[in-house]
Amino acid sequence: MNSQPKYHQNLAETDMIFSGSGNDDEENRELSMEIKVLEAIEIYTPSKIQGVHGHFVLFGLIDNLERRLRRKFTPDEVRDLLDRFYSLERVKPDEEDEEYFLDDEEFSLPEDFKVE
Repeated sequence: MNSQPKYHQNLAETDMIFSGSGNDDEENRELSMEIKVLEAIEIYTPSKIQGVHGHFVLFGLIDNLERRLRRKFTPDEVRDLLDRFYSLERVKPDEEDEEYFLDDEEFSLPEDFKVE
């Protein structure tokens, strides 16, 4: 049984399809990049990018793309790539983490941490 996630299993196939040479090299590179962006979006979903921890998710996506495409990206470049597939302004934020901010509980250190 293969323990790698589906997006890693498909990576080798994607690279094989677009590694050929020809007049369409630029188009193939662009298509390969778009496929890798879509595969990365499986992990770093746009709703999480719009969520509370959006900056951290965006930098995770940037790191993923930099490793897979072997080039540097700025946050604006990645947002432009995402805009090809999503209207980020219309994507609802992931509300999963927001529930933690609803509880206004006073914080204090445990007694054994306090210095007298």
